[in-house]
Amino acid sequence: MDNKNSSNLSATYDPLKDQTYMSANMVAYFKQKLTKMLEDFIAEEKLIGLSKADFSSREADYVESSQIEELSLEENLPLQNEDYLKREVENALYRINMGTYGYCEETGEPIGVRRLLALPMARYTAEVQRRKDSL
Repeated sequence: MDNKNSSNLSATYDPLKDQTYMSANMVAYFKQKLTKMLEDFIAEEKLIGLSKADFSSREADYVESSQIEELSLEENLPLQNEDYLKREVENALYRINMGTYGYCEETGEPIGVRRLLALPMARYTAEVQRRKDSL
């Protein structure tokens, strides 16, 4: 699907109205959504990298190395979450390519359109996820 068609799909297609779970249009819709998320993560990584390089060159002159290390640790906590989310998006795109996207990795049941709209990289049904979270 070319970019023109895929951008039209997101503007006009509503997966909640699709009667066929994981139809070609539904898969294309979520693939487009996930690809955009991945592009956003990559762009954010580039910005953070530039910002950190700029901070290091400006601040190193007058901030003790222990303070720099502490600041670096605090800055990296959100990055670890971003890395995790990026990997989850990449994994969801892999599942699309494998034909298993939209189905629970544990039970094989449909995850559900509403859940995928809220969390496009979901791996499990809400019930299985709740059970995993309570462990």
